Amino acid sequence: MIPDHKFFMKWAEIVAFERRLRVLQTASLIPGIVNASQSDAPLAVCLSQVMQPGDLLFVDHRSIAYAIALGMSLKDLWAELYGRNSSVGGGWSGSLHLVDHSHGLGGANGIVGAPLGWALGSALADRVFQNDQVSIAVVGDRVTETGIFYESLQISQRWSLPVLVVIRNNTHRSLDTIGKIGQLLGIPCHQESTTCLDQLSNTLQTCTERVRQGSAQLVEVHVSATDEGSPVTKIPWH
Repeated sequence: MIPDHKFFMKWAEIVAFERRLRVLQTASLIPGIVNASQSDAPLAVCLSQVMQPGDLLFVDHRSIAYAIALGMSLKDLWAELYGRNSSVGGGWSGSLHLVDHSHGLGGANGIVGAPLGWALGSALADRVFQNDQVSIAVVGDRVTETGIFYESLQISQRWSLPVLVVIRNNTHRSLDTIGKIGQLLGIPCHQESTTCLDQLSNTLQTCTERVRQGSAQLVEVHVSATDEGSPVTKIPWH
């Protein structure tokens, strides 16, 4: 799968949204906590392209990029961030707990590792009701310090649950650690980077197809921790 102009337009939309959000947050015009996710934009768009209707994505506190990539209305997103009851979450979720099942966003959670538990439960329900759906969990590299990470991977491997675990690694952890963990647990682990989009897209597509066949997959994605990694940072948004 080679990224096309729609891919980069969606990426640019995320960058533009977060730049404006940063200005408003600096001016104390946005209530609550807002976590930037601009560096996740290429990964978010790649995942949105491999998902099918009925699939659900669960993500951690950096959720805005994924909400936009999945097609959540920007008007609803702004309303949610401002705490208005006209939004899809009734103004209660903020950026830390965004949810929009109509677009495949199963939920976001600020607790490290929590998306894994949600994805595991969703996948188990799909297996029980024999649905041909995939549950995807996107978590940061610190998840390797939590018990739910190991427990979720073991259960998904033993029960052959349709779970795709994507670990966003911004170089805070050794690139070999997660792969070794997957090997010990008997789960295939693939290592990719957002600097090679066509290969990342192909890997996610292949892993998603394997998950639908009942094989849990683990993907470690090296993500740039700065905004300078985006090729669309110089576009004049005004």
